[in-house]
Amino acid sequence: MNALDWEPTEQDIEWTRGYVAELEDDATWTAGEMVYQKTGDTQLTLIQRTERAAEAHERVAKVLDAIEWGCIVSDDLRIIPTDPQEQIEQAQETAQEWVCPDEKCETRLVNCDLEAVEWRNMGLQPAMMPDGTETEAER
Repeated sequence: MNALDWEPTEQDIEWTRGYVAELEDDATWTAGEMVYQKTGDTQLTLIQRTERAAEAHERVAKVLDAIEWGCIVSDDLRIIPTDPQEQIEQAQETAQEWVCPDEKCETRLVNCDLEAVEWRNMGLQPAMMPDGTETEAER
């Protein structure tokens, strides 16, 4: 059955209603291989998904519609490739854009001389766990 023919059950609707009602503004929700962010009182924005999760997103959108929540797709949607080699290449491209966290430094991390770098602990910083949950970690 494809997403167009699929209809949510009452259990799908009630569980989702209860879950999203507890989300704080700007909080993220990882649903399977998709990450949504709460971007309004009753709106979620898809910010990341895997290549193969397109149909699953359509199902989530149907459930959200049933509880009168909006669901939009971010202009900057990150689609994670299915191919592991492409995933690695995508992660490397992203990492090449990382800039030194020191306000006085504008060097991209990829260009840092690791032999001469001064390492400093910047305290607790936002971090993401492998399962997609947000946390803080010493950096």
